[in-house]
Amino acid sequence: MGLSIAGPTAAWQPPPGSTITPAGILLAVIAKELKQIAKAIDLSFDNGSDERREVFNRARKFLKSGLNQAVSRLVATIRSGMPADLVAHEVGSALLLMAGGLGVAARKLDKGGADSSNVTAILVDFSARIPRVIEVVRRTLAGQLNGGARAGSTLLHDLLDPLAT
Repeated sequence: MGLSIAGPTAAWQPPPGSTITPAGILLAVIAKELKQIAKAIDLSFDNGSDERREVFNRARKFLKSGLNQAVSRLVATIRSGMPADLVAHEVGSALLLMAGGLGVAARKLDKGGADSSNVTAILVDFSARIPRVIEVVRRTLAGQLNGGARAGSTLLHDLLDPLAT
C-alpha cells in the first residue's frame, strides 16, 4: 500500500538539448523532493504493528493527498507560463498543500493512538524551510542567483533532501 516513488537523490537536471525552462527545472526538483519526503514518511509507517494498520493507512491517505495536491499545483504552474513572481507564490501554495497533508497525517496518527512525533518533526522542519524555498525560486527566476537554474536546483535539493532521511 506504500507510495511508489523512485528516483535518484541528486538534484534533477534536464536532458541534454531539451527546451525545459528554468521554472520547469526548479519545480521538477521540488516535486521530486516532495515525493522523496513522502516516501520516507510512508516507509516509517510500515514499521507499525498490525493492530495499528488502519491508523497508518488513514495517515498514509492524507499524506498522499497532500503530496498529490502539491505536485498537481507545481505541474499546473509549469504549464501556465506565468511570470517569475507568480511562480514563486504558486510554489509557496504547493508547499502549504504538502504541509497540510503532513498535518492531517500527524493528527490521524495521534487520534489513532500511534506515534506522530516523526511526522510532526518533519512538518515543523518543512514549514520552516518554505520561505527559503520560495526565495530560491524567486531569486533564480529573477536572474539574481549566480549559476542560474542549475545552482537553484542544487540549493532546492540541499534544502529539502534532508527531510527525506
